[in-house]
Amino acid sequence: MRILYSQLLFIAVAMPSAVSAQSEAPAPSEELYEDVGRGVGMTWSFQSQRGKPALEFGVKETEHRLDRLWEFSCANFKNGTVSNTLFANPPELREGDQFGFSIRIDNGKSYGLIGRMDPIQIQGSNTNFPHFDIGRSHDLWKALRLGNRAFINLNGNKFSIHLEGSGTAIGKFLNVCKKNAG
Repeated sequence: MRILYSQLLFIAVAMPSAVSAQSEAPAPSEELYEDVGRGVGMTWSFQSQRGKPALEFGVKETEHRLDRLWEFSCANFKNGTVSNTLFANPPELREGDQFGFSIRIDNGKSYGLIGRMDPIQIQGSNTNFPHFDIGRSHDLWKALRLGNRAFINLNGNKFSIHLEGSGTAIGKFLNVCKKNAG
């Protein structure tokens, strides 16, 4: 009995704790999560047109909606959420489908979100894209503002985006949304 106890004690001491194992885990790699923005000049930007604030991650010089990857609207801000659309098209999802996905900032925690495929009109035709809402005080906002890279797993479709310039753009966006919500 004493030998069994000492062997169990040795195993328990030799195993890393869940906390230390998590903090030592490497950040996801860009080999698995391809960078989809930097190579084509995507940046974070805030703009307000006709009193409608918008936060975007995309190619700033164009007006074409598909030159953006991520678009934010504060249309639901009074209800406590910010509306988001990711211009990514997972082929296995159809209009109305709900799905889970995650966003990990750098090597920090992963934020799990629920999205749905919603139709969006682009150049006269309806196309379905992932849509979701983020609470206006959700921890993800702070992480996006302070981080370097977001690793996104959208129903098994993995990609990453840089967060350079996100802090200023997100801050302006949320402040204007709050001001407009009164």
